[in-house]
Amino acid sequence: MSITLFLLVIMLNTSVCIDITYHVKEGQNPDTLVGNIASDAHLYNSFHAEELNRITFSRLHESLSGNAPMFKVGKNGMMYTSQTLDAESLCKYNTECFKIVEVAVRHKESFVKVIEVKVIIDDVNDHQPEFPVKTVDMQFSERDGKGTKITLPSATDKDVGFLNSQITYHLENNVNDPFILLVKKKIDGTSKLDIILQRKLDREINSTYTLQVIAKDDGTPSHQGILTIHVSVTDENDNQPVFSKNVYNVSINNRQDIYTPIVTVYATDLDSGENGKVSYYFSSKTSDFAKTLFYLNETSGKIFLARNFPFTKRKTYKLFIEAIDKGSIPLSSTAMVLVNIINRQNNAPSLDVKFVSEPIGNITTISEGVKTNSFIAYVKVSDNDVNQNGEVVCDLNHDKLQLQKLGRKKYKVVLKTL
Repeated sequence: MSITLFLLVIMLNTSVCIDITYHVKEGQNPDTLVGNIASDAHLYNSFHAEELNRITFSRLHESLSGNAPMFKVGKNGMMYTSQTLDAESLCKYNTECFKIVEVAVRHKESFVKVIEVKVIIDDVNDHQPEFPVKTVDMQFSERDGKGTKITLPSATDKDVGFLNSQITYHLENNVNDPFILLVKKKIDGTSKLDIILQRKLDREINSTYTLQVIAKDDGTPSHQGILTIHVSVTDENDNQPVFSKNVYNVSINNRQDIYTPIVTVYATDLDSGENGKVSYYFSSKTSDFAKTLFYLNETSGKIFLARNFPFTKRKTYKLFIEAIDKGSIPLSSTAMVLVNIINRQNNAPSLDVKFVSEPIGNITTISEGVKTNSFIAYVKVSDNDVNQNGEVVCDLNHDKLQLQKLGRKKYKVVLKTL
């Protein structure tokens, strides 16, 4: 009997080492069966039936190891998990996750051999791709051309399995949105993401865009993470102010209060920020005299009468108003204000008398032989008042001279018939 056992031990020690490979999914509860080492190593084929119950198995322990064992092996060669296994905490990214368990085989108290068992911990797709942030705010300028790009953060997946950790990206946006997503693989296996502008932007048409980058893994079932992108279009000073009217027509009279605006000009600018702020000024086309009669508020666009407004013969003033924005290269537009003067004062008419003979001072002479109805003088009457206040009636009380009407407010002086 002892000779038979000795030969058996010699035979086992000189045979090729038997490696066993098992698979176990991560996340399983403790005491999950991994495999039957005794059966899978085919050791029982090398022993007589009466010797089988004397073969025992035990896991070899590392010296000074403070880690709790992940596997346990029964004397009968059955291997179980000792704890719930997590591939992500045990293994590196994108590598095969496995542990080697060395199991000693003994016959009674005698050493037979050591079996190396490779346990592959199969990764379960229990993580989704995650971006470092959930939202990103970015800005493109109206001056940016096609091809302008902004880099985005990429996603990572904590799973260690190859397919479970492989990430593909796509951009979700409206069909007409002028953006595409460019994805480039880097040497470490991660991806570089860029948002690429496809055409110039116009803030006045669309000032904001909302995009979503979807990161999806290749696991089964697959999981995905979402990065939301808020794009704002910064303004370029590409719009000039536009007046509400090209011509403002207003009438005032002598009772106009100098503290009440006679008119308010208003211009809008579609640009934003400083580019859209408008100030008002008298254009260089406005006469210097008119500038002394009217006051323009640069901020509000309100126009007031200046103090001591002279109601002269002039009936209309033209004011040219320029609206200028505050862009670095300012843009402007011009409107005209027609101020019609309605004089409600009742002023005395004025006479303009011109004689045929040259007067000396206020005296003119008539020849002794002058004939009846001879033309002596030309008279014009003016009155700048309006309505009935501006209507005049002229009469000449003289025993030798007579006033005859030539037209509206025009007369001639002739010699009366004797």
